[in-house]
Amino acid sequence: MVKQREQTMMENPELRWKGTLSFQCNDQRMNEGFQWAKEQALAYAHEGDPVGSWYEAALPNREAFCMRDVSHHIDGAQALGLASHSKNMLLRFAQGISESRDFCSFWEIDRNYRPAPADYRSDADFWYNLPANFDVLDACRRAFCWTGDLDYLNSYDFQNFYRLSTTKYVERWDADGDGMLERTFVNSRRGIPSYNEQSGISAARSMLDLHCVQALGYRSYSFLCRVKGELELAEDYSRKAKEILEHINTVWWDEKAGAYYLIEYQDQTLGHDDNVSGVTTAPLYYHGVLGEQRIRQELLKLNQLEKLSVEGLSHMPDIFYHYGAVEEGYRWLLQLVDPKLYRREYPEASFCAVGSIASELMGVNCDASTRTVSTLDGRPKGMGFAQLENMPVLDGTVQVRHEGNTTTLENQTQGEILWDVGFYGEFSAFSTSASKHWLPRAIHKKDAAGHFISHAVLSVKRGQKISVTAVE
Repeated sequence: MVKQREQTMMENPELRWKGTLSFQCNDQRMNEGFQWAKEQALAYAHEGDPVGSWYEAALPNREAFCMRDVSHHIDGAQALGLASHSKNMLLRFAQGISESRDFCSFWEIDRNYRPAPADYRSDADFWYNLPANFDVLDACRRAFCWTGDLDYLNSYDFQNFYRLSTTKYVERWDADGDGMLERTFVNSRRGIPSYNEQSGISAARSMLDLHCVQALGYRSYSFLCRVKGELELAEDYSRKAKEILEHINTVWWDEKAGAYYLIEYQDQTLGHDDNVSGVTTAPLYYHGVLGEQRIRQELLKLNQLEKLSVEGLSHMPDIFYHYGAVEEGYRWLLQLVDPKLYRREYPEASFCAVGSIASELMGVNCDASTRTVSTLDGRPKGMGFAQLENMPVLDGTVQVRHEGNTTTLENQTQGEILWDVGFYGEFSAFSTSASKHWLPRAIHKKDAAGHFISHAVLSVKRGQKISVTAVE
């Protein structure tokens, strides 16, 4: 097995971190859940097919990958050393954008490099969920942040996809000229104005998740433009994103019900539809909710949900962790890795479980534009330690361990990095193993839900291992 891995690495150095990630904590349920998720997700990863390197991101046995699922798999795939697979699939989607399909791409592509026959008959008859272009655009941003791969900034295919998705695609699917997408073909699967595949197919003119994903896509495009130095374009799309978010949080907010409308009907009235429950996670997952009080109110509603599909469940740990609800996030994560979970074999379950453990429980994230690796201790109460090894970031890996009020990071990338180390709570200072005479200054901030985070930024040289302790 070792010789086979060494041979694979020699033939394709992009796979050198495939499957090397390890995780350990003192909750055996999570240890076993991680091991299952890692093995299951890696079983879905393939190389050598006509489409190139890919992993399954659709219904099991479909032997295909779709735009929504790939976008949601990105963090887990990165942790598993599958960045080259993600890049290839995102590239295929980018290359598929076409005026003949009203600037849609192919919703789902199979291992033989064909639009999946189950979803595509012709350029006039195909399945397409309109949030997809913006979701893929955001996935490209995240892939760049993890890897620093400049193709995401400079290659023609990606740049063409970003440009067309934020201009021609919007113009084609914006029926009333308000800058936001709506359905064009009524009762058609061609241009479903949502990821919801019930009311979204027939009754809706638009749905809430579509607008949330569009705003996220604009923010991601703004970020990529800013990194490239295209500051005027960056400001333009930052402004457009803010306008959509304001629209969501005013027009789509039902003050009387204390809830967001989920659906816009063909007569342009807004409503709460029992058949669109899958859309309820969208405002928080795609960062569309503004205001601490409203965020906490929405979290409370989601935490009371009981019957969720595996697709919906796979979003829940990230939602709660993102807004600082660590205990609830961990509870949902345990449900996602539960051996009794129905339809556990759906690829989204395993990929997203790995992603949530790495990026949320361990809090490891990256911004290649500044070579910054961040950590935020997401252990629940009672978890003595948690450790992640061989986490791929930038041009190498990091090792991270949380124990007590201390986080330890070892830099095994090819150069110096900035480490943004964070802890929940208002700590007065930090101590560090890096120097007896220098302490990183404690900086206090709040997350979007109002939770205090104490953090500091310090340089970590290649090969260096540093521990930082938060001091009461």
